[in-house]
Amino acid sequence: MPNETANVPPTGDATAGPGDRAIAAASVLPEGARLLHIGQPDAAVVDIRKAAAARREVLLENGVVYPGADLDHSAATSALIGPSSPAWRANRTLAVWDALRSEIEMHPRKRALISDEHIAACDDDAARRFADELGGRLHVVITARRPGSLLPWLWQQRVLSGHAGPYAKWLSRAVELEDRSDKRRSVVPEEYDLATQIVRWTRIIGPAQVHVVLADADNPAVVPDMFETMLGLPAGLLQPDALNENDVPRALTSAETGLVRRVNRAARRAGVRRDAYDRVIRNGAVAALRGHGDSGDCSGPLVVPPKYAAQLASKARTFVDAAVANGIDVVGAGDHFQSPTAAPAASRLSAEDRVAMAVSMLRGAVSAALGRGVDFDRAAPDPHPLGQEARDARRGRDVLHIDLSFTRVIDRIRPSTPRAGAPALVGGVARVVASSRTARWVGVEGYALIDPGLRECVFRALNDPMVIITADADAERALWEQALALGETRGFPDWSVDGDALFAAIADQTADFSVIRSDDEDAIRKTLQDHPAPLRLAPGNSHPLKQPDLLLIRELNESLADTFLRPFERLAVIGTGAMGGMRARRSGDTNRPDSMARAIAGIAAMVGDHLL
Repeated sequence: MPNETANVPPTGDATAGPGDRAIAAASVLPEGARLLHIGQPDAAVVDIRKAAAARREVLLENGVVYPGADLDHSAATSALIGPSSPAWRANRTLAVWDALRSEIEMHPRKRALISDEHIAACDDDAARRFADELGGRLHVVITARRPGSLLPWLWQQRVLSGHAGPYAKWLSRAVELEDRSDKRRSVVPEEYDLATQIVRWTRIIGPAQVHVVLADADNPAVVPDMFETMLGLPAGLLQPDALNENDVPRALTSAETGLVRRVNRAARRAGVRRDAYDRVIRNGAVAALRGHGDSGDCSGPLVVPPKYAAQLASKARTFVDAAVANGIDVVGAGDHFQSPTAAPAASRLSAEDRVAMAVSMLRGAVSAALGRGVDFDRAAPDPHPLGQEARDARRGRDVLHIDLSFTRVIDRIRPSTPRAGAPALVGGVARVVASSRTARWVGVEGYALIDPGLRECVFRALNDPMVIITADADAERALWEQALALGETRGFPDWSVDGDALFAAIADQTADFSVIRSDDEDAIRKTLQDHPAPLRLAPGNSHPLKQPDLLLIRELNESLADTFLRPFERLAVIGTGAMGGMRARRSGDTNRPDSMARAIAGIAAMVGDHLL
């Protein structure tokens, strides 16, 4: 962790030994004080905001203004800070801040609470603007987390933003890097450096009006208690009470974080875009993992190892001593803040639990990709982004390519000119690969045509179709894998299909069909060249799915057994996205967590390419 005391000016008596100086009790601020809470993020602070937002009228009756109508005040404060604020938006003008300030000024004798953790990221000029706008009654409060708890949380935030590096390497830099003069070397954002915050605000408004509340992770009531005291509120008004605790995302355990890092590595290899990462991985897979309460995960939270815990505790004690010596009001859980973090007893996570967590993450990714929320808690969008039927101009003949090959020729036939957006559908399950003014090339996996209803829908939507079938000796196994994309849960030995009946059913629809061996690439290319639409055969074959991949898809299907999904949704998200991602195999990927990571990355990559 960066040096917390290097920049604290030595203006007071700091002769007491580390930890000897007592932490004072919080004091009531003067009437009319404007209490500006600038960070750091903490679950207790979220609870305070929820309580204050829900009880605005009660607070006002007790002499405190919590202005605005939102949970926090980031819209107004970011307008005053400007583009450097992480919460800034171009459409937020100073009028938003002026409205907040005017509401406060309507109650000159009442205390006011303004809360936005992004203020900690502001520079000196922005801090002076707050001082100018709020005047001499401005008090700044910083909620500080114990360093041994803050650092694991910071690293977890990096992981949730796509970071895949090892925790030990990052932690070593965070603890041992003392010189903050080279900002490029720092791994801890400046807004989490207490010394930087204290020096900035002490210089602008004076030490007597800077307050530090030391949080206690084991006793969340400490922070609300301190705020209630400073604001002169009755006890309990800022406590969460019956507020929904699920609104505060819990921290991930060590094992869960490891799973997310696997996904991040796969996403990086797949070139997943930032917006797709947030939608599918952070707000889908990870959100589902956080809500997976029955995994039996006993791996414990991320912690600081003993070799760093004592070092961080010593720095915390030195920081508190220096802050108090300089006249800064330090209140709260001093003993907790200055004590080393202890690693809880943890046991090894079982293979079954890891699989359950992997299935939960994959299910969440599928749901988020389809716009159905974290766990299919929302209805499908209307119109559905995947279910757009192709217009039938009835010009010329359509070619229907039915793939029965284990090597998946269907994945290699692509339009010569890439196009944006999801391919249009024919009959709900077949996809238009390319089209010209006179003809369309439509591809479908053979298993989708085994269902008589789906088969009828496809052929009814085609114009005088000519059928081309690609097949190989493993056609039956290929059909089973295609069945997995449509919800099959049985293993291959327990599954069977009547291939002859499928051929007969196709022959009933059209007499013009031919079969090409999947390894006869010359014949396939000749067929593509003869088609009016621009088509090409991409090089290489997909990697075959391995046993961990197949087991995970079957387990996903079992978890989705009671969830309504349209065939085209399953084919797109599970067949093309998840199973396609699994086929992007790398050496060393041999278990279901690795399969899960590649599957989720495959879904996110398709979302990023606007194919889902």
